[in-house]
Amino acid sequence: MSPNDQAQPLIRARDVEKRFGENHVLKGIDLDLHQGEVISLLGPSGSGKSTFLRCVNMLETLDSGAVHYRDELLGFRLREDVYHPLPEKLRAKQREHFGMVFQQFNLFPHMTVIENICEGLRVVHRRPKAEALERGRCLLERVGLSEKENEYPGMLSGGQQQRVAIARALAPHPSVMLFDEPTSALDPELVGEVLDVIRELASSGMTMLIVTHELNFAREVSNRVALLDGGRIVEFGAPDDVLTNPQSTRARAFVNAMKRK
Repeated sequence: MSPNDQAQPLIRARDVEKRFGENHVLKGIDLDLHQGEVISLLGPSGSGKSTFLRCVNMLETLDSGAVHYRDELLGFRLREDVYHPLPEKLRAKQREHFGMVFQQFNLFPHMTVIENICEGLRVVHRRPKAEALERGRCLLERVGLSEKENEYPGMLSGGQQQRVAIARALAPHPSVMLFDEPTSALDPELVGEVLDVIRELASSGMTMLIVTHELNFAREVSNRVALLDGGRIVEFGAPDDVLTNPQSTRARAFVNAMKRK
């Protein structure tokens, strides 16, 4: 059964709106992400891709609309048709559904690679040290960095640091991985090693929402792609349809511009 055949989405976003002052960044985003599905969010800079990802993970507060994880309303409690923001402690608990990888690696420079991966497991999730260490080493092997566990982030390349960041995000067994342009801060020769890790996650059945400018990668790894422009989804569908034969004028312009790069 394909992800789209499942009755209930893992993530369900409806009419998501977000403003920053006078800047209306998201203008009614609707999106369903099913278990085992990979959706890539494409579009020009400023189109709202990263903001939407941060809204899903409750790093930004929605101005209107709603995001659900299965039947669970994220970030809010609904009382008498009024949405009340949840306290940060409860939002943090809901964030355990997600692992998020940012453009910058955000590793602790004073901790070794293995300590960076295990710290959250031990402090936040209260896992025993031996269990956290076993999980960390398993993940380092998965991202191809077993020999780097005792090195510090400053000793690693950008691509290696991002692979450590991915391992750290995977450590607490999230249901959904969120990637916010994970290769944008890397030198071109280092992009491939990070994309290879994400490809492996996709092939393993990990549910993922990926913001990326890598069109060929999005075509290869995604079940569906969403093209955003001006805070709206202007095209949504199978990668080959959207990236080969876009229907809207704006989508055609974006795809053609990216192909010329």
